Amino acid sequence: MNDLARSLRNEMTRLGLDTMNPPTAAQWAALVDALNAAERQHAPTLPPPPRLSAEALRTVYETLQHEADTRLRDILNASRHPIAVRDLKSRYVVVNRAWNQRFGVDYDPVGRTILEIPEIDPHTAQRLHTAQLEFLANGQESSTSCVQLRGPDGRDGFVEVSFSRLHDALGRTIGTVGQGHDITELVRAREAAEASADAKGSF
Repeated sequence: MNDLARSLRNEMTRLGLDTMNPPTAAQWAALVDALNAAERQHAPTLPPPPRLSAEALRTVYETLQHEADTRLRDILNASRHPIAVRDLKSRYVVVNRAWNQRFGVDYDPVGRTILEIPEIDPHTAQRLHTAQLEFLANGQESSTSCVQLRGPDGRDGFVEVSFSRLHDALGRTIGTVGQGHDITELVRAREAAEASADAKGSF
C-alpha cells in the first residue's frame, strides 16, 4: 500500500490533483494507464508491483484524502479564530470548530455556500460572500478587510477577515482560506475615543 500510495501521489502531482480537486473520469483513466505502464517497464529482477485497477486507485486516493482531511481539521480546530476553506464557487470545503461556534451552526456546512445556511443572518452572509468574491477578483494573494457581522445572539460585531488564495500542485487558484478575528471591542473603543474627542472640541 505504501508503494502504491507513493506512485499515486506522484501521478496526482503530475496531473495537478489534490484533495480539493478530485479526479475526473478521464483523469482516473490517465492514472490507471500511467501506473500500469510503469508496471510493464518494471525491472524483471524485481518483484512486480500489484496489478492496478481504477477501483484500487480510487481506494488509495480516498484513503489519502481522508488522512489529509483529518490532519487539516486537527490543525484548524487548534485555532480559536473562525477559519473556513471555500472553493471557487464559494462552497465550503472545510470549517473549524470556532467557525461553527461563531455562527451557531451545529452541522458540517461542506458543499453549501454561506447564502445557503439559514442559521447565519442574511446580511452577514451576503457581506462575507461578497468579501470572498471581491478578493478573488482583485488578483491579490492575500487581503484583509473589516466586516460588520450579526452573531447568533442577534448582536452586531466587527470581524477582521483575512483571505488567502489556495493553490493546487500546478499553482492554479482553487479556492480561498478565510480567517476571522473579532475586533468589536477595539472598534467600540475607537468610536468612544472619537466621540469623546468630538465632545471636548465642542466646548
